[in-house]
Amino acid sequence: MTGSLGHKGKEIWCTGGTSYYYGAVLCHKLDGSGYEYWHYGPVVGPGAKSTAWCDYGASAINFSVIPV
Repeated sequence: MTGSLGHKGKEIWCTGGTSYYYGAVLCHKLDGSGYEYWHYGPVVGPGAKSTAWCDYGASAINFSVIPV
């Protein structure tokens, strides 16, 4: 997904289970540095979405669901 300034992110949904979780997105800087980092979305309950955003100038290359 693309944000208002062109920054990239992921909406992470977990529909099974009863646990709380948060989404995480692996970001890759597009400035040629090769720098990668994780950004985390809010903790949410079952059936809700957790949205994690990369900084402007980075792409979202992977994502994960992390149980709390």
